[in-house]
Amino acid sequence: MWGHSSLSKEPVLCLSIGVVGIFLLLFALKAQGQQIHQLSYNGSSWMDQNLNGAVTSQYTGIAAFLTTPNDQAHVYYIDSTSNYHVHQLFFNGVSWSDEDLTVLSGAPAGANGPGEVAGFSAGNYQYVYYIGVGQGVHQLLYNNIGWSDTDLGALAGSPYAQTARLVAFTTTPALHVYYTDYNEHVHQLFSADGTHWADQDLTNATGGTTSETYTGQMGGFNIDNYQYLYFVASTGHVHQFLYNNIGWSDEDLTVLSKSKPAFSESGVRAMVIPGKKPKLSVFYTSTEYHIVELSSTDDKKWVKTDLSKKSQAPWPENLELAVFSTPPHDDLHVFYVGYTPTNNHVMQIYKPKGQPWTCQDMTALTNGGIPESLDYDIAGFSLQNNQYVFYVAH
Repeated sequence: MWGHSSLSKEPVLCLSIGVVGIFLLLFALKAQGQQIHQLSYNGSSWMDQNLNGAVTSQYTGIAAFLTTPNDQAHVYYIDSTSNYHVHQLFFNGVSWSDEDLTVLSGAPAGANGPGEVAGFSAGNYQYVYYIGVGQGVHQLLYNNIGWSDTDLGALAGSPYAQTARLVAFTTTPALHVYYTDYNEHVHQLFSADGTHWADQDLTNATGGTTSETYTGQMGGFNIDNYQYLYFVASTGHVHQFLYNNIGWSDEDLTVLSKSKPAFSESGVRAMVIPGKKPKLSVFYTSTEYHIVELSSTDDKKWVKTDLSKKSQAPWPENLELAVFSTPPHDDLHVFYVGYTPTNNHVMQIYKPKGQPWTCQDMTALTNGGIPESLDYDIAGFSLQNNQYVFYVAH
């Protein structure tokens, strides 16, 4: 665990160092040889492992999920700047393997720039989404036989998509992909049958709220056919677009929770914790450079929790987050790349049920790789109490 006492005594100094470090990194040359690492927890201890995939591109997105019923782990990312191919790392129960999905499917390379990847599984079917060189949203589908590519932007007549923001999930059997166009409008691509696709401008449908120009990843999930989408608006406020089976609505969660706006490049992650009253949880980095949770059990009253303050966690060096819960108590886990006096480290802020928020330095704990900071993604999931987190290290 990082030195909480020094952080609490000198919060202003720590903040200034963290912010300066980030902006200096904007002008620094990126290190070569970055690869995807896995942090894994087996119920008793953590370990760090280099998965030995392809060298990753600058600012790659990461998508990670399990396929059922075999509980096989899959990680998707974009390779080095010379190719921009979409890759899959998967664990077959014995070892990790890397596949170049762009080659296997005949798909175009990813667009230059921050390349986001999103996806989900339906049984063993795997759906992976990215922005191609023509700035259209592409779907890579594994149908239990092989991989295929579909240009969803061309099918739906969509506007050009920004490369940095994608969210995807299924309201079975319908498929949904969310992205932002170059006018900062939030869009939905959707299909009821997986073949015929349509595009809907959600900014227009909900009254005109546009996305922040330089914001990071959007967040989203579904509860049955209800669809929840979260992003940082051009005002710096965190917004929710909600589809309630009748139409789309817009809520300003920053206003409802009386919380600080988001840092301009903050990513947003979101999840729902099931129960009699499902809990909606949204996570982002505020202008105070604190990691914040906004939560609600009725989608009317939203409550702010400053996780950085509660756990005395170090300042983020990266504005992307990985979040999930672990049963049976639905303990909450938030992972990010944080600043320490010696180097960037992967940090965990977590809350066991009935206990306070705590910060843990995962890099120090596992003697793991040094994570890349600026705009590199981080992703993860849980299987019961086993936990898996994926990030870029050098």
